[in-house]
Amino acid sequence: MLVHTLASVARARYPEPVRAYAAMNTVRALELLAFGPLSAPELAASLQVGVNSARRVLKRLALEGFVIQERGHRRRYHATLRLAALGRQMLDHSPMVQVATPVVTQLAHDTSCAAHLWIPGYDEQVVCAVHAEARPGCETVSLLCGVAPGSSSAAGQVLRGREEPRSFAYVQVHHTEEPAAVAAAVVERRHVVAALGLTGGGAHYGTPEVVTAAARLSRDLASQP
Repeated sequence: MLVHTLASVARARYPEPVRAYAAMNTVRALELLAFGPLSAPELAASLQVGVNSARRVLKRLALEGFVIQERGHRRRYHATLRLAALGRQMLDHSPMVQVATPVVTQLAHDTSCAAHLWIPGYDEQVVCAVHAEARPGCETVSLLCGVAPGSSSAAGQVLRGREEPRSFAYVQVHHTEEPAAVAAAVVERRHVVAALGLTGGGAHYGTPEVVTAAARLSRDLASQP
């Protein structure tokens, strides 16, 4: 059921009439394999391609080190951590993360709460791309440190309501009571691309700081070349 849901999500994300079907099938295969092992027939059903085509994709990915055959079940393949390493490299070189890290760090310092930059994930979840905490004499910053349910988190509510904003001054804020959290929209090119937020005791009192920081981050992203 999850595999078919992910395939539907993948199709919805790529509605453009671009005829690079082989490339897109490879990308979708990696997305599906990230959630669990698949056989060639299972992958073929999800991608709506022939079994031989799915088998060629799996063999190519295996040669490149992105998947490996399961022990004791040679017809099934699971993803290796090479894809995770690639994702981490993307974060290290991402303009958004580079611009956001000092903003998130300053927000944690100003509010004495844990500050986060959340991005959309899969299966109705949101992913913490940047996390910062400020303690007396010590500030910590980490990347890819957690996930949260999109339906019940402040960041998830912000990212689910992706109306097209007119400018970086667009403000959309959500609060949750348990656990205490507040998040505001980060805008890039008229799209809500992330949510800047706080969690922890007193997070709601930091709403003005969150809104100001989200607007600043949106302006910084707009000024990037």
